Amino acid sequence: MLAQADPNDAQAKRDLSILYNRLGDVHLKLGATDKAMQAYQKGLGLSEALAQADPNDAQAKRDLSVSYNKLGEVHLQLGATDKALQAYQKSLGLRQALAQADPNDAQAKRDLSISYNRLGDVHLKLGATDKALQAYQKGLGLSEALAQADPNDAQAKRDLSVSYEKLGDVHLQLGATDKALQAYQKSLVLSEALPRPTPTTPRRSATCPSLTRSSATCTCNWVRPTRPSRPTRSPWC
Repeated sequence: MLAQADPNDAQAKRDLSILYNRLGDVHLKLGATDKAMQAYQKGLGLSEALAQADPNDAQAKRDLSVSYNKLGEVHLQLGATDKALQAYQKSLGLRQALAQADPNDAQAKRDLSISYNRLGDVHLKLGATDKALQAYQKGLGLSEALAQADPNDAQAKRDLSVSYEKLGDVHLQLGATDKALQAYQKSLVLSEALPRPTPTTPRRSATCPSLTRSSATCTCNWVRPTRPSRPTRSPWC
C-alpha cells in the first residue's frame, strides 16, 4: 500500500482516506452500518492527521469536514442523533472558517450552506424547530447569494430550491402554513425551470461539481429528482 510505503506522503494518505470514505458509502448503501462506521472512522483518522500536520491547508480542512459529515450520516442512520449533531457541528465549524478565509470561494459557501441544512435536519429530527429554522435560514441566505451571483448556474438554482423546500418543512411543523406554502411555491418554480436529465446526460449532483475527479472528496449533497419532491441525497457523502 502506498501510504505504508511512504508514511510521509500526504497525497497517499489523502487517497487512502477517500477510499475508506467510499468503502463506507458502499457499506451504508448495503445497510451494513457497522462496517460503514468503521470505514468512516478510519477515513476520519487520516483526515484529522493531515489537517493537524498543516493547519493552513484548506483542502485538508475541507476533507476533514466531509469526513465529519459522513460520520454524522451514519450516526443518524443508527439513531444516535446526539452524536450526529456533534459531528455535523464540527463540520460546520471547519466550513465556517473556510468561507471566512476566502469570501469569494463559491464552493466554500456552498459547502457551508449544506452544513447549515444538515444541522437543520438534525435539529428538526430532535424536535428543536426554532434551531432548525435558524439553520435553514442561514443556509438559504448562502444559497440565494450564490444563485444571484450566477443566474445561469443550474446547480445554484437547484440548491436554492432545496433550501426553500427545507424552509417550507420547518414552517409546516411550526404551523405557519402560509409561510410553508410560499416557500414550497418558490421551490417549485425553481425546480420546474431546471433542465431535466436525459438518458444520454448523466444527472449531476446538486452540491458536488468535483464528483467526477478521481481524487476528489465530495461534500454531502442532494440529487434533485425529476418531480418536485424532497431530494434524495447522494450515497457519496
